[in-house]
Amino acid sequence: MWGKNCLNVGVFLVMVFVLFSCKKDPVDLGFEVNADDPITFVWNDSGGKTFTVTSNSGWYIYMAGQESWCQALISEGKRGHDQVVTLKVNSENSYITEREMELYVRNEEGDILTVKVMQEGNPTSSGAFVISDRVFHEYCLDEFDTDKDGKLSVGEAAAVKTIDVSDLRIRSMIDLTSFPALDTLRCNEMMELKKLDVSAMKSLRYLECNACYGLDTLVVNGADRLEFLSVRERGVPRLDVSGLKMLRRLDCYMNRSLEELVVNGADALRELDCGWIGVKTLDVSECKSLETLICSGCESLESLTVNGANALLKLDISSTSLKALDVSDLKLIKHLYCGFSKDQLGSLVVNGADALEELSCWSETLKTLDVSGLKSLRRLACNGGLQTLTVNGADKLEVLDCSRNKLTALDVSELKRLRRLDCSLNPDMSSIVVNGADGLDTLVCNEVGIGSLDVSALEKLTTLSCNLNPDMETISVNGAGALLNIECNQTGVSSLDVSELEKLEKLSCEKNRRMTRLTVNGAKALKSINCELGDIASLDVSELTRLEYLFCLDNPRLTRLVISGAESLFQLDCSETGITSLDATRLPALAHWRCNKTALESLDISALKALKELECTETPSLKSIKANGAEALEKLDCWQTGISTIDVSELKHLTSLSCGGCEQLKELVVKGADALEALTCSETRLTRLDISGLTKLWYLNCAGNSLLVTLNLQGAESLYELWAGGTSLKVLDISGNSKLRKLVVIPNKDLKEIRVFWEDEAGRPINSPYEIPEGVEIVYL
Repeated sequence: MWGKNCLNVGVFLVMVFVLFSCKKDPVDLGFEVNADDPITFVWNDSGGKTFTVTSNSGWYIYMAGQESWCQALISEGKRGHDQVVTLKVNSENSYITEREMELYVRNEEGDILTVKVMQEGNPTSSGAFVISDRVFHEYCLDEFDTDKDGKLSVGEAAAVKTIDVSDLRIRSMIDLTSFPALDTLRCNEMMELKKLDVSAMKSLRYLECNACYGLDTLVVNGADRLEFLSVRERGVPRLDVSGLKMLRRLDCYMNRSLEELVVNGADALRELDCGWIGVKTLDVSECKSLETLICSGCESLESLTVNGANALLKLDISSTSLKALDVSDLKLIKHLYCGFSKDQLGSLVVNGADALEELSCWSETLKTLDVSGLKSLRRLACNGGLQTLTVNGADKLEVLDCSRNKLTALDVSELKRLRRLDCSLNPDMSSIVVNGADGLDTLVCNEVGIGSLDVSALEKLTTLSCNLNPDMETISVNGAGALLNIECNQTGVSSLDVSELEKLEKLSCEKNRRMTRLTVNGAKALKSINCELGDIASLDVSELTRLEYLFCLDNPRLTRLVISGAESLFQLDCSETGITSLDATRLPALAHWRCNKTALESLDISALKALKELECTETPSLKSIKANGAEALEKLDCWQTGISTIDVSELKHLTSLSCGGCEQLKELVVKGADALEALTCSETRLTRLDISGLTKLWYLNCAGNSLLVTLNLQGAESLYELWAGGTSLKVLDISGNSKLRKLVVIPNKDLKEIRVFWEDEAGRPINSPYEIPEGVEIVYL
């Protein structure tokens, strides 16, 4: 270390003489030197030293770089003659940013000998010293100069326990040895740090150097008390922790530049996370205390040695390039993950790992798996390309996911503790044996090749999903008395009976085009039924007093629907059916009803006090609708029906009414529906329309009413948009509609006059809205 008090002279010179001769004598340094080995001459502030090197061939000398903590001058000379290197140090530079410089010696054959000249730190006579890196020096003064004298004393440094220099532009940490009691060091995201050596830090227990992208050398062996080391997110191509006998946790996750990792010898290591790094091989066989090993995402990993790490409890090799794995000797392992090794893992040996509780593997290459000997196994997920799977014998298995494979058959009949089974997406599976798995709670078998399914003996089954099975012609569920939820959409089933399932709450059997019969009465707990897109002719839900949702739309042959008695029904959609009549008088909870494209002839909703929305569009057979009395109704759509009269005058909550395209409509009574905001009554047989007093109405479309001769807009003060083209109006009075901003009265051959009474802020008449026919007079009142 260069102390200020030791640099009180202006300039001093240190001479390093390098003698070259053509003799073949060895380098005279007391040890043998090869051309590839660096030689280090240590030089300190107690005085310069001169060294003489005798080469064994013709050599010459040159600098490694032009900028250094000293200036180096090389005397001129030829091969076989003395050459002099003069090192010149500026005494006024208190912050030395480089600890060493390099000289290269090279011969004509291209061999290179590296000569390093290093400066060595020494405390000054006053007991204070200067940190060589300027940024580190300033940090230390800010944090540890307790007496605020502008210097860092040996005593102050000796008291330091924690250093956190993360995200600082420090280039050298060579002065760490000045902090003998240092326990914790954090130096994350230091982009300019290239080398970190903590080998002499005998008190250090905790070290973080994450995301140091420029770090290419990390020396930790020798830091004998180190317990935690983290080098996440790039930095250092090689890491050796073999000498760290107290290291308990090593984290080098996402350090993709790390290509070599040596851990054998770290006897206390319990947790190693080296996921997503660049190693090709990893050996942990001598890590007798290791309990957790994570090496997922190591796409280059081709060889892993774990047998011998007998304390291992958890192993994750997901997304690696391993082709085989044998954990049969790991008697304590409980969790093994080797998922997403799609085209790699072809062999997996697990029988013998007697404590294994959880196994997850995804491989397109793995064709067979036998877990019958795993008596502790509770969860198994095995997806990819399996053709055979043997599970009977794994008596404690509770969860099995073998979906997305090429299995042709599956037998789980002996698994008495199995609670959940998912064998979906096995298109060649022609046989599933589940009866006997008495504890089964959930069965998911979507997109398999089976022709029938019988779960009648599974008394604990609560959830069944068997969608997308077009070859499945029969499903037997009565007897599975605990069933709460059934999904059997898009199957080949023609008949389904759930009448004995007293706990069933949800039934979805949509898109079963062959289904002609559905029996639900008796399943008194049902809350939701969806049987749309079927071929059902008759449906009776009158006994389902808890039913809230019924969707039976798009059953063209459905002519009989019995819903009276379903007193909890909240939403009903019976659109696109052949229903001609429907008794909805005893549905006190019904709030949303769609019956578009049916054969209904009349509707009486007057008793439906909770109804908020009714759609009965595109139903020409519908001749009448009785709405007054449905006091909660907010939206009524009955366009393109055969209705001749509509009266909504008592509907105080109605905000939207659409009855356009009702070619038989001659009378429309809306006055009194004070909440109405939008009204569409285009293309009808109306001759007059009175919306006076509807103060909240902002949209009116009465276009295409060729017989309309009278339109009363007085009091509709919120009207913003009006469409009145294609009528027989002669005079249009909008003088009371000052908020109107869109008016369309084209075409309208009979219109002669538009009356307005608007003024802008200056008191001038506002220009009339656009789309006014030529020849129409604008009269300002």
